Amino acid sequence: VEAAMYPCMHAALRGETPKTGGATIAEGIAVKEAGELTRQICAELVDDIVLVEEEHLERAITLYAEVEKTIAEGAGAAGLAALIAHPARFQGRKVGLVLCGGNIDT
Repeated sequence: VEAAMYPCMHAALRGETPKTGGATIAEGIAVKEAGELTRQICAELVDDIVLVEEEHLERAITLYAEVEKTIAEGAGAAGLAALIAHPARFQGRKVGLVLCGGNIDT
């Protein structure tokens, strides 16, 4: 999962130059350039990268706070944001989410 404002690996796997920039709540995954080794590993093992907009990241953070009583940073909530943004893509499938990162500025 990548923030739509920083689609570095998404673009790298397609041989494109990413258009990045802007303020994002997902600072931990706001990468401007994909590392070569990481790109090679992802090219071999990753089927797809889901991009999420800021509104979905914000909603995911809010849901974690309201439902789980857990504060997650934007990057940590990116997996849930992907489910919120693309529910049909995951419907009827078993999905596991990793919740990590509580480094959020208020």
